[in-house]
Amino acid sequence: MNKRLSYFYNSFFAIVLGFAGFTLASQKISHLFALGDWYLYFLWFTVLLAVVIFGIYSLKIIAYPQAFKEDIAHPVRVNFFPIIPKVFLIFSIIFLPLQLEVARALWWIGAILQIYFSFYNISQWINREDLEYHHLNPAWFIPVVGNVIAPIAGVQLGYIQLSWFFFSIGIFMWLVLFSIVINRILFHKPIASKLLPSLFILFAPPSIAFISYTKLVGQVENFSLVLYYFSLFLAGLVFLQAKRFTKIEFSLAWWAYSFPLAALTLSTLLFYESTHFVFVKGLLWFFYGLLSFFIVLLFVLTIRAITQKSLCCPE
Repeated sequence: MNKRLSYFYNSFFAIVLGFAGFTLASQKISHLFALGDWYLYFLWFTVLLAVVIFGIYSLKIIAYPQAFKEDIAHPVRVNFFPIIPKVFLIFSIIFLPLQLEVARALWWIGAILQIYFSFYNISQWINREDLEYHHLNPAWFIPVVGNVIAPIAGVQLGYIQLSWFFFSIGIFMWLVLFSIVINRILFHKPIASKLLPSLFILFAPPSIAFISYTKLVGQVENFSLVLYYFSLFLAGLVFLQAKRFTKIEFSLAWWAYSFPLAALTLSTLLFYESTHFVFVKGLLWFFYGLLSFFIVLLFVLTIRAITQKSLCCPE
């Protein structure tokens, strides 16, 4: 069997997450502005992509179990496994207006996996003795802050208390990890250049938390505004580092650009839906345009890297 399969890292899951976020943003925009159901093409493509990528990784587990164990033991790659429940949770949001029972099943799978990975990854952080400060980067948000995604569909499915449970975990762990990550960025060695795209993850949690909290309370409140405006501030701060991003070589880490932009687009859409401010409408189309640009760019660069066999190689 091809040895390159053993180097099919779980960071490929970020591609599925990026397309899922883009599909959800496309769905919401098409519904808000009555643009038809063209987003369904993106949905079925994303489902197919998820089946292919998860299928290939499953083959890796069977063919190269030791390589799979190395992914679990890796201080950075271990944080990409919790992308799986996030994909299920996002699909549950997409399927809510399409097939309610499918959305319900997807939500339960995502919710169970999400709480499992939350306990697993935090336990790993507590018990591992080989973790060092330079291992820390915004990707650490992925395992636990993803809990704030659950209430978005959970509320509409009627799981109010469960939704508050997930939101509580996500919002408090975000505050803790945000403080640690900022400390690491400011006072320690710079993040490795190949992990610089993970800085985009900084503004994803407050963007998603804005949506979740608004769903939980039923309207945009003052705390919702705090979350949204802080996500805008963080996005602006990250965008100002654009010159640094142009100097790094393409890798799968670039897919970290996609989902945070989708989260910011979706939070802006909800904010516009609640306020109908013209300026917010402009922001919405700007963020969606930026997201669309990056999805196309990342997809093209990924296909090129696959054809050039520069992916699935030893790090």
